[in-house]
Amino acid sequence: MTTTSTFLYGSIFAALTLLTACHVEFDGDGERFKENFHSTFKVDPGARLSVDNENGAIEVISWERNEVEMNGTKYARSESELHDVKIESTASPMAISIRTLRQHTMHGNSGATYTIRVPRRMIVDRLHSTNGPISVEGVISPVTVESTNGALHFTRVEGRIEGTTTNGTIELSRCIGDARLNSTNGRIEGDLEGGLADVRTTNGDIQMRLSKLDGKGPLRVSTSNGQIDVTLDSGHEMRASTTNSSITLRLPSDANAQLQARTSHSSVTSEFETIQHHEGDDEGERKTLNTRIGSGGPVIDLSTSNGSIHIIKR
Repeated sequence: MTTTSTFLYGSIFAALTLLTACHVEFDGDGERFKENFHSTFKVDPGARLSVDNENGAIEVISWERNEVEMNGTKYARSESELHDVKIESTASPMAISIRTLRQHTMHGNSGATYTIRVPRRMIVDRLHSTNGPISVEGVISPVTVESTNGALHFTRVEGRIEGTTTNGTIELSRCIGDARLNSTNGRIEGDLEGGLADVRTTNGDIQMRLSKLDGKGPLRVSTSNGQIDVTLDSGHEMRASTTNSSITLRLPSDANAQLQARTSHSSVTSEFETIQHHEGDDEGERKTLNTRIGSGGPVIDLSTSNGSIHIIKR
């Protein structure tokens, strides 16, 4: 049997497993019916995964096998609506695509949740969910994630992260690489090593720890109506801005940078020695600060309105 035939046979077997290994149970609290599903797919190195889901969480976790294992649960408020929720998957050695289809169900009372195990170096091409969180853990590859009304969680991801959500938070833990994060009405927080960060939100706070940047390009951090708190392990080119809130920047005592900080209706304070002059109001309260930290270096530009700015030694 050829490799292609073997893979096709495996895909057919997985599809049959998906159809026959399910069971239906009525949720004990009387809210909805449930049905579990399961399937596995063999993949080659460098394969891609995409998932398009409605009304449910997606969890992707890496392991050391060269296969994708999908486990999930469909749910609905009635048995007939449960039957209308379909899980569609297409598979080849280089790509796995999974979709949730809801027939004749326009309201948010049915959907599916997924837990998917993938090889560590599988490219997470696109994960999309409405009304559900998405989490990715342990992969060493680029990751692209989008959610509506759901939080995004990235843990031990090594590779470029693209994360976008509305009405949800974004959290990073022990991630390495570049990150472009965008939220509407959500907080963004976490730690990132060795990569550039472009972090933007509206109506949410940003709290980030950025380290081992190795002289790469500028960092960008912006929000509206939210606080910004950034910790750097060295002076590094950065632009940070917010409205109606404060900015706190934490730098090591031996950092070297050129600092430009300004606010409209509050004050700027710094624990570093002021090398250059500043401007203030009639009472001497400082509203702008242009100064060299250490021996000078990359420009750090901080701006806000109706909020204070604090530069802190750590």
